[in-house]
Amino acid sequence: LSGSLLLNRLSRRSPTLRMSERSKGPCGFPLSIREYVQAAWSIATGQFMTVGDSPLADLKEQTTNMSTNIGLMSALVLTMIVPLMYDAGLGPQNNSYMVTDPFWVGSLYFALACSASWTFAISTVFAVLNIMALNETGSSREANHFVMIASTELRTTSDLFTLSWVMLVGVVVLWASIVCFDLSGNEDCDESCNMPGAFAAMIVTC
Repeated sequence: LSGSLLLNRLSRRSPTLRMSERSKGPCGFPLSIREYVQAAWSIATGQFMTVGDSPLADLKEQTTNMSTNIGLMSALVLTMIVPLMYDAGLGPQNNSYMVTDPFWVGSLYFALACSASWTFAISTVFAVLNIMALNETGSSREANHFVMIASTELRTTSDLFTLSWVMLVGVVVLWASIVCFDLSGNEDCDESCNMPGAFAAMIVTC
């Protein structure tokens, strides 16, 4: 008994033992740096949103929750990135992010903003369709069968969501570059600046 008490006191005072306790996971198991990196990578690539990994999980509830979360986040971000796309090039007064020097920065900014808007919109539609299809299943076995045969389609929703976030990060980086390095060419803008606005209006209205 005295030996266990001594060990407990040493573990409280020893910084090495305290560090080992901090590296334990939520269930008390020790975690290595590799496992931390794998967890971060799964978050960055969207692998944590996969369904059907556990045989004990309710696939219908798991897939519905995943689709609901993806649909809500995609719709929320879509309402923020669409104004950025409109501000990029719908008129000569808004071309400060579209007309740049060098010109390819503004073109890439607008292309990424358009692509991110479309992928967020498609991801939202896919998420809603997944929920509607799952609600039509009459039993848990039928829902599990649907999840297994439609795993590619369900994975497409999370892949589009991850791709959208990657393009959104690119939009933010380009926007910060245009603002911080003063790459805007709007001061020297003439009638040719209506070209990007007409191009953007054509894409949005199609």
